[in-house]
Amino acid sequence: MFLNSAFVAFTLLVAGVAGAAGLLAHRSAPTELPHPAGWALAGRELGTGRVAVLLGGTVYTAYTVVAVPGLTYTTGGFGLYALTYTLLLTPAALVVLPRFRDLASRHGLVTTADLALARHGSHALALAVAVTGVVAAMPYLALQAVGLEAALRAMGISPTGATGVLSIVVVFAAFSAVLLPGGLRPGVVFACFKAALLLGTLAAALFLAGGHTAGPRQVFAESARRLAADHLSLVTPPSSYSAYVTLALGSVLAQLMYPHLLTVALAARSADTVRRATLALPLWTGSLGLFAYLGFVALALG
Repeated sequence: MFLNSAFVAFTLLVAGVAGAAGLLAHRSAPTELPHPAGWALAGRELGTGRVAVLLGGTVYTAYTVVAVPGLTYTTGGFGLYALTYTLLLTPAALVVLPRFRDLASRHGLVTTADLALARHGSHALALAVAVTGVVAAMPYLALQAVGLEAALRAMGISPTGATGVLSIVVVFAAFSAVLLPGGLRPGVVFACFKAALLLGTLAAALFLAGGHTAGPRQVFAESARRLAADHLSLVTPPSSYSAYVTLALGSVLAQLMYPHLLTVALAARSADTVRRATLALPLWTGSLGLFAYLGFVALALG
């Protein structure tokens, strides 16, 4: 059946979230003439709570919560590098993001390219930063498509079929219709909905996992046995230490270069707002660890 129940539910969810985000963002939008900082940075007026949710939604994407349990399922303990790098990201972000926010606010800057130009006075460097941001965002967007594809398959919708293609069109059309005119403000609302949906999904998955397993001890024991059959383990082997460390550190540095992460910091009300919001990132890492645990659950259940 072309319009199956999963597609209808998916469409209603996307349309409902997009509509609610548009209405809420419109209510909070100022009435003065538009300004680039008002569209791209929500007028630099985001408080601690909204920055924390938006920052977490930027770092811990839908792809991440799909990929991390997949990594622990296929590689064992090596997949836990994501927890290491997200924990290391907190002190690194505390050093970088507040300083960027203060510099941008002081000089009326909107983008990372503006920051490079103001700091170093080089148009060539500013152009390189802008191009790097665009190029870096391309594979990032592709990863979101991979996560969306996985979600559609989980709902029984083939991403290459007519219903799957229509589902993807619905997502991009609904979100674009809200985000393009509204800028960052509806993005904040989207992030709040996303956080609620992720927590609800995680709670449901852990509840179902608890009903099919005898607890974490049995999960780790059985998953360790299954990993050993493929010469893997719950602990990263010494031969992979250098790969583990460089992947974690490289991911920290890469996150601090993503333009969407820096945009969240520049939209904060103050540098202290950025610091307080950054301190909430380990809470997101805790939820990511529970998603990683689901990979071991899948292993234990065969």
